[in-house]
Amino acid sequence: MKTALTELVVRNTKAPAEVGDLTVPGFGVRIGKRERTYFLMHRDAERVQRRLTIGSAATMTLAEARRIASERREGKRETGRDPLPFREAAERWLRQHPVSPKTREERRSMMDHDAIPAFGSRPVDAVTRREVIALVDEVVERGAPVQANRVFEMLRAFFNWCVSKDIIERSPCDGAKRPTREESRERSLTPDEVRRFWRATEATGGFRDLFRLMLVTAQRESEVGKMRWSEVDLDARTWMIPAGRAKNDRAHEVHLTDQAVEILDARERRSSFVFPSARPNKVNVGRTALSGFSRAKLRLDAAMEPDEPWKLHDLRRTVTTMLAEAGVPPHVADRVLNHRSGTIKGVARVYNRYDYRREARQALEAWSDRLSAIVGA
Repeated sequence: MKTALTELVVRNTKAPAEVGDLTVPGFGVRIGKRERTYFLMHRDAERVQRRLTIGSAATMTLAEARRIASERREGKRETGRDPLPFREAAERWLRQHPVSPKTREERRSMMDHDAIPAFGSRPVDAVTRREVIALVDEVVERGAPVQANRVFEMLRAFFNWCVSKDIIERSPCDGAKRPTREESRERSLTPDEVRRFWRATEATGGFRDLFRLMLVTAQRESEVGKMRWSEVDLDARTWMIPAGRAKNDRAHEVHLTDQAVEILDARERRSSFVFPSARPNKVNVGRTALSGFSRAKLRLDAAMEPDEPWKLHDLRRTVTTMLAEAGVPPHVADRVLNHRSGTIKGVARVYNRYDYRREARQALEAWSDRLSAIVGA
């Protein structure tokens, strides 16, 4: 069936049906029980006829879909190239864009879970701003507003890459904003809570040393959790976090204080991981890093009885706060935490190439003294 498509026809035609448009050859709408989808029939380079999905009538007007179909026909005629599907462009981006393995894994998860189900078979240049907004709004509505921000940021980075590679002319994220305003966390543990934390780690089994080392070194959960013996030099009292595991993709040397050395020196070297998996009757025992942080954190909180809810990441803020109280300058604290965008910015950051390694070592030693005084060690 072919007709001059109108919004009324698209909306009122009963399923199942397929209606072609008399205005743009090959363009039409497929009417299903759950969704009404615009499409364009075209022939590829080998003259095989293919169906190109343009978008859903729920998020795209007929005029938009017809315009995209017309542009696709004209573009194909001029270049002789088939339109690049969103899924293929996404795979190229994930492979080629230089980020840490952790960031790549997080992006792939969001692509597979949210973006590809929505846009996978579509031409990447057919995705509209309205559809991007609709997708992230769906994530908000399922009760994950912060995750919606991450999905939007991932899509913005992807489409900007597509522009830089001349895959599309303009990003559909231009003019759109993150769906949720995030409040920066201000939580840090009090000295009394630090004391309770230290004692409560005894109730966490194999996580005791891991949790303590997070507080002693002020490093991230993922970085401490996946620490390898090959990164540690107890004689030189250093731990080198490789760029591939650091959140900001920059290798980071951490000074090991007496507390850190004592924790590490007492551990068995039965795996390449300092904190290996320990699940009974599993073939991967010792071959992967320790897992089960959520359950261990519940045991920790039950034994610690914190004054108010907190997250493991707040340990870093706790150390930073107490370093500031001890007079440690913010740029030195940034060096301890391996913050890329710290207090030294602009021209000063360009010309000041000093790494503040010595000052960071002194700061961690000062923190070690303060922590020993707090926990009575």
